[in-house]
Amino acid sequence: MTTTQSMTASAICAPARALLGLSEAMLAGVDADKARCMPEGVDTNHPVFIFGHLAIYPDMVLGAIGRGDLVDPKSETWHDMFMHGKECKDGCDCYPPLDEVVAFWKDRYETVIDAIAETDDAVFAQENPMEGLRSRCATVGELCNFMVVFHTSFHFGQLSTWRRCVGLGTAM
Repeated sequence: MTTTQSMTASAICAPARALLGLSEAMLAGVDADKARCMPEGVDTNHPVFIFGHLAIYPDMVLGAIGRGDLVDPKSETWHDMFMHGKECKDGCDCYPPLDEVVAFWKDRYETVIDAIAETDDAVFAQENPMEGLRSRCATVGELCNFMVVFHTSFHFGQLSTWRRCVGLGTAM
């Protein structure tokens, strides 16, 4: 944390960086060949879908904090595969490989964390520009916290379920 980082940025970035570290444990032991597969008889998202889904949201947050210059066009191309409401397909080679998806997620996630760290509280206090999420997150700061911390944690819960179903056990 820099001495100029706002309190809001600190409150978002600290847990976000912890989640970035947790991702390593969540991926430990995951077989890349099975990472596109649901556990037999269990309807839960698989690791490729989870990380692909999480990879597209940091760029939306970057736009909301006025850092559209950091957006990666690849996020837009992945919307059809990973956007909210898309079905997680079992065993489908329609998804990129696990290592590509995770690398892209990490790049986008680290980029958004670094950008949030440099964002002023006046930006966080602005109205959320994403109308569809405004009832849940009224301000830009609430949107950042929701997308970068809560949303990631929620999907890591899915990944934890997947890990247990395939016999990998807890990542903690």
